[in-house]
Amino acid sequence: MEQNNSADLLLVIDMQNVYTKGQEWACEGVEAASASILRLLNSQKTKQVIFTQYLATEHPDGVWKEYNKVNAAVNSDPWLNEMMPEFLPWVKTYPVFTKSVYSSFAIPEVVKAAKKAPGAGAGGLPETENLLALLCKECYTYTSNALQRGRT
Repeated sequence: MEQNNSADLLLVIDMQNVYTKGQEWACEGVEAASASILRLLNSQKTKQVIFTQYLATEHPDGVWKEYNKVNAAVNSDPWLNEMMPEFLPWVKTYPVFTKSVYSSFAIPEVVKAAKKAPGAGAGGLPETENLLALLCKECYTYTSNALQRGRT
């Protein structure tokens, strides 16, 4: 019997041009992650999909002031900040939430959707192994550790 995954949440985090091969913030494995995400989207088994996109804020706080200063060239390039071309049709169908910090769980709508997703733990968010999110290799460890510590 096939499981009904329509209530599952597919959280597609920051699949932007800046992370593709040859770019300043290139992530190893982003092409494989992209292919996996597209397989999930095309399967239409998951009805709840959220995209996130990092965009630097005009007036950053704390450590983000220096970070955005150092990365000003990347942050000001519209093409680098756009979603990867393969996701452009999908972001017309599903919501895209922008963030100006590292974690997608800083976005209230993402937290709300995650709390409703199957497998939510005692704290309301899905257990790390149940969270359906595809990340590039370098990002996964940090995000996994942050979720375990309850940080965003």
